[in-house]
Amino acid sequence: MIIHQDSEALNQTDQAGIPETNFYEGLQFPLFEVQNRQDREVDQREGAKSRLASLEQIDPYVTSYVCLLVPRFEEHLLVGDLSDQLYGWMKDICVSFGWKLKFIDINPKYLHWIMIVSITEFPAQFMRIVRQESSKRIFEDFPKFSQKNMSNEFWAPWYFVGVGEAPYSQDSIQSFIKQIRMEQGLR
Repeated sequence: MIIHQDSEALNQTDQAGIPETNFYEGLQFPLFEVQNRQDREVDQREGAKSRLASLEQIDPYVTSYVCLLVPRFEEHLLVGDLSDQLYGWMKDICVSFGWKLKFIDINPKYLHWIMIVSITEFPAQFMRIVRQESSKRIFEDFPKFSQKNMSNEFWAPWYFVGVGEAPYSQDSIQSFIKQIRMEQGLR
């Protein structure tokens, strides 16, 4: 299982999402009140400049999506070289289409990732691209999977996508996999 998280992206998100608070603001210290007020004004100006600079780096026209795909066949596991290659392909796909991959978890039974996408792109669009591009590469580099799977699609027909920045829980993932297998008539 490969788990990768872009800590820089998460740190930027955390900093942007949590307002700065000053514990001491509003408290008065009688002997130093004038000096503290001047220091606070300078600190507030510098803080405002810093917040403005960080806001310029944040694109308000993007959304984070949490995504999950499952192989079409249960015995097609994401392990070994396939797992390693899939990690690189996912990075390449995201870069190619202008998305940012924040987190990826390649488990033998599923592919789970978080990416940042422009609000002008819909989940059905980017999921279709990820499914097609990754399927094409899997079948090219690992032809044994195409022996049983007669479609050009490595992944099960259903996917799980939600808006957010936190990975799905194991319970949610297992429930989704169970539901897919039932829809396929395998359980």
